[in-house]
Amino acid sequence: MKILVYLVALFFIFISIGCDSSTDSDKDAFLNFPGAFITNEGNFGQNNGSLCYYSFDDTTVQKDTFLEVNGRGLGDVVQSMTIAGNTGFIVVNNSNTVEVVDIRTMESLATINFTNGESPRNLVVAENGKAYVTGLYSGTVAVVNLDNYLIEKSIVVGFNPDALLLYDDKLYVANSGFGADNTISIIDVNSEQVTGTLTVGDYPADMDLDSDGEIHVLCSGFSDWQDPSNDTNGGIYVIDPVTDIVIDSLTIEGHPSKLALDDDGKGYFLDGYFGNVSRYSTVTNQLEQPVFIAGSFYGIGLEQATERLFLLDPKFFTQDGELRIYNLQGNLLESHVVGLGPGSVTFIYE
Repeated sequence: MKILVYLVALFFIFISIGCDSSTDSDKDAFLNFPGAFITNEGNFGQNNGSLCYYSFDDTTVQKDTFLEVNGRGLGDVVQSMTIAGNTGFIVVNNSNTVEVVDIRTMESLATINFTNGESPRNLVVAENGKAYVTGLYSGTVAVVNLDNYLIEKSIVVGFNPDALLLYDDKLYVANSGFGADNTISIIDVNSEQVTGTLTVGDYPADMDLDSDGEIHVLCSGFSDWQDPSNDTNGGIYVIDPVTDIVIDSLTIEGHPSKLALDDDGKGYFLDGYFGNVSRYSTVTNQLEQPVFIAGSFYGIGLEQATERLFLLDPKFFTQDGELRIYNLQGNLLESHVVGLGPGSVTFIYE
């Protein structure tokens, strides 16, 4: 009898251990990687920005992932997200913060606070243990120490800096000026000094690296709402990062807004602030299809492994937006409801 009681006790101990292990595993696997994070800006001034997560495996969208775990929202205008290792950095523009999260659990690790009105926009992480963040209205790039998440210094660049691209030890900063600037500042991340300035088109808004190691800068052009005759067209400007020389350009009529490049010599951009998807060759730098996918898209991401375009329709910020996934032949594969004002896509694989 005692043996039977002992065996029953052991059985329940093993069951208990098994349940505890499962709980830990579930916590670590709060999100099912690989997948894509969607930042949703929300309405300006309403503190209703959010983060959604799309799982590649089960093709579902999990909404409000930060809110669900932390019991509070992200704030006002969730602008962009960067992932480095197991850490995520969520830039919240009008709240002047960057939320730092454990990417496995979505638990908040820290909040980096910027000066009111500085308006952080984009962030990159370098191998020197620093993060660099553009301040849209400060005209600077903030240097953040990732050991303590404190801002160490600010580097003065051009007017209204926005997009960032890190190439080896050089940081390229797109100075948009809302159309009143046309420069790229180059920062040496070792000295944290501006070492050069390149002239491109009006309103450099986005950058990406092609398969040949060249930097493509999308410029939106200057838009004069009062006098359209003063408008300037947008364009793509190609920079050789070895010599830091603009080696080619492509004029784009109108005011393109977002850029994504694949590994097979194709580039995709939005032909307006709420635009169609256009396609061009990154080999010849010539426009191929002015309207590759029709729509009123606000964000674009290209997933290289499965060759899919992730396009974001904000529904003009009047309701929850939509994620639409296309193959590179322009065929719609899936569509999902996301948050209010979806604007950017960040992929994660493990």
